[in-house]
Amino acid sequence: QLLAYAGKTRFSIQRIDLSALAQEMTQLLRASVSRSSELHCDFGRELPAFQGDIGQIRQIAMNLITNASDALGDAGGVVSVRTGVCELGTEEMAAALASENGAPGRYVFLEVEDTGCGMDDATRARIFDPFFTTKFQGRGLGLAAALGIVRGHGGAIQLESEPGRGTRFRVLFPCVAGSPPSAAAQSDEPVLEGHGTVLIVDDEPSLRKLARRILEQAGFRCLVAEDGRRALDVFEQHADEIDGVLLDLTMPQMSGIEVMEALRRMRVDVRILATSGWAEESSLEAFAGEKPSGFLQKPYLPGDLVAKLNAVLRA
Repeated sequence: QLLAYAGKTRFSIQRIDLSALAQEMTQLLRASVSRSSELHCDFGRELPAFQGDIGQIRQIAMNLITNASDALGDAGGVVSVRTGVCELGTEEMAAALASENGAPGRYVFLEVEDTGCGMDDATRARIFDPFFTTKFQGRGLGLAAALGIVRGHGGAIQLESEPGRGTRFRVLFPCVAGSPPSAAAQSDEPVLEGHGTVLIVDDEPSLRKLARRILEQAGFRCLVAEDGRRALDVFEQHADEIDGVLLDLTMPQMSGIEVMEALRRMRVDVRILATSGWAEESSLEAFAGEKPSGFLQKPYLPGDLVAKLNAVLRA
């Protein structure tokens, strides 16, 4: 996230239909909103394409949705997600955030609005600063990373917020010429079926819960661990039963690399599907020796997770 803020992360660029991408993420977005809140979606049709990294754009959407849900608190409320297209003039571009690399013109946008607590002037002035957070368990890196990602895509961010009146983020990306792509990913393919026992290792409770739900619905039996040391304990107890491991690469105490090396010392043939919020090339550079059996970038779609895990287990 710090690399993204500094503009040092690597992008895997392709043509993206923003509405198709948001539509594909609907299940993930609904899982990110608290049960006391509602999610309203309004995705524009036949939007122009833009050039971007799908994994990074998904990360921005997840960060904005999670923040909006948190802003509603226990009282609940409404989170609205919209996509569309607009024209930005010189004055609008100059007033926007992260717009140093942008130019006036036609932009597609992802908008996230909440009816929550809103922000005062002092909070708005610091909301994109690394390590600034208003959350008890926040790291203050989500919006900082989003700012860097938008800069890297030549885009801009518009922000409106008042105390007691909610917040609206609009993230904009410059359109490219040509017809829009048919979809950002394989959204129409059904979630595949699978079988076997999988150990899910991730320090984020919401991601463990979501991965478990996806895999159990597909037919897998799941075991979970919240960190590397717990993962090794669970694996030792169930080594003969576990067919594969879904392993987060960035965790406290023990990194995913250390966990993978320890697991393969316990059972050399264990199949490991590594996950990370960053692109595959950047994530796997840290592996000096043997690589994991497969890699899946977060946030992933349900069908992607099941298909990739099946491929890893069959290999």
